[in-house]
Amino acid sequence: GRYQGSYSIAIGHNAGVSQYSSFSVCIGTESGGVRSGSLNVNIGYLSGYNSGSSNMNVGVEAGKNTSNSVCVNIGFQAGFTSRASIGIGYRANYSSNGRYSVAIGKEAGYSISSSLSGSVMIGSNAGYSGYTMNSCIGKNAGYFGRGWNTAIGKNAGYEIISNNRYLLSIGTESGYYNKKTYSTSIGYRAGFTNQASYATAIGNNAGETNQTESLIISAMNTAINGTRD
Repeated sequence: GRYQGSYSIAIGHNAGVSQYSSFSVCIGTESGGVRSGSLNVNIGYLSGYNSGSSNMNVGVEAGKNTSNSVCVNIGFQAGFTSRASIGIGYRANYSSNGRYSVAIGKEAGYSISSSLSGSVMIGSNAGYSGYTMNSCIGKNAGYFGRGWNTAIGKNAGYEIISNNRYLLSIGTESGYYNKKTYSTSIGYRAGFTNQASYATAIGNNAGETNQTESLIISAMNTAINGTRD
């Protein structure tokens, strides 16, 4: 780099070209090109192009505009504008404003709006447009999420509207849409849509639509607690 700091390595056209910091590695065309703080590893075209300190950016444009520090971004445009988080996969944590998050998978945690997230998102599009303190595991789990929710399974807790929080959805398409605060659904399509607050649905298709009862347990198409699916 033209202004390379002490104990730094720059390999590639304009790699670390304006690099004043120390103890950093920039490998690839324009990696760490504009500003890259100390203790960074930038590998790939435009990786860590405008980056803070103590970051690892590996992949084309990984952490390109990660102005904050303590990030790990691995994959094409992973953590493109992330903050103090881990993003692994194609565009994982792409434009995340949330800190202290882990996003693993294609576009996992793509856009987190909260500045204090602390979320874990594992799977393709998991927690795609989330908020804060969510745990989303599975493809599209918690895709449109709010805060303080857990969704495990493909499409579990897919779209949480309004400010409904403290939700638990386990199973494929469990708690898929408009699940209300403090509700629990466990099983395939359990509490699928419009599950009421404080309601619990356990079993495949239990409380699938508009559940208002406090408890539904479904087994072999028979429901307990005076309700039949």
